[in-house]
Amino acid sequence: NSLSWKRRWKKFTSSSRTTICSHLERQSRTTFLLFNLPRLRFDERVKIFSTWESAQSTLAKKREAKNKATAQGKAERVAQCEEDIKFWEGKVEKCQEDFELISKNLKDEIRIFEEVWVREVKEAVTSYFQKTIDNQKQIVGHWKEFLPEAKIIN
Repeated sequence: NSLSWKRRWKKFTSSSRTTICSHLERQSRTTFLLFNLPRLRFDERVKIFSTWESAQSTLAKKREAKNKATAQGKAERVAQCEEDIKFWEGKVEKCQEDFELISKNLKDEIRIFEEVWVREVKEAVTSYFQKTIDNQKQIVGHWKEFLPEAKIIN
């Protein structure tokens, strides 16, 4: 009888640890993804901003080159610079649109992250404590079963 109680106790404690650990592991994976997505978006936003700044700098250089070519009277060079300026103006505009779009999306994702994260953490903590309470009730039940055997040992 004592042997069966030991087996039941071992099985109970093992399954309880496994249940709690797997639940926390799932929750931490979800939380990691929730934290990681806005961070990845922010990194992407930084890259786009850098590209935008670089395009603005190149556009300014192309304009300076055009002014210099105009001052030197190089018509062929002026025409080439005007084409370059048109290209870089389009590139600057596209980068600005991309930056504004990703900024808007990032704000939305952060808002969603905050809402979801708060709800999921609340659910995880509640679930964890509920499972802990259930496990404690089972432990009390096992101790009550063991009590008669313990009294016999004394």
